[in-house]
Amino acid sequence: QITALNNVLRIEEDNGVSQTVILATIPIGTYIPSELLAEIKTQLDTNTTQTNVYTLTKSDITGKTQLSFTGGSTTITVQTITSGSTLNKVT
Repeated sequence: QITALNNVLRIEEDNGVSQTVILATIPIGTYIPSELLAEIKTQLDTNTTQTNVYTLTKSDITGKTQLSFTGGSTTITVQTITSGSTLNKVT
């Protein structure tokens, strides 16, 4: 269940010269895991400022999600909850 309290994922993109923070703002609603990952990917790909293409995969064994990318950035950093990233909040 995505609500207004847990629908923002902030990612810092860094290409070695400049850093920008992009937002994936997920529409409020109920998602199955594959739908949620697809929506996050769409938001990140749409909002990238460094021509990144994001990939999100969920392990059936561990249940954890891996975020990877290709493109203009050399690194990305998932922002913390105190920085306004609420999607990664444990509830």
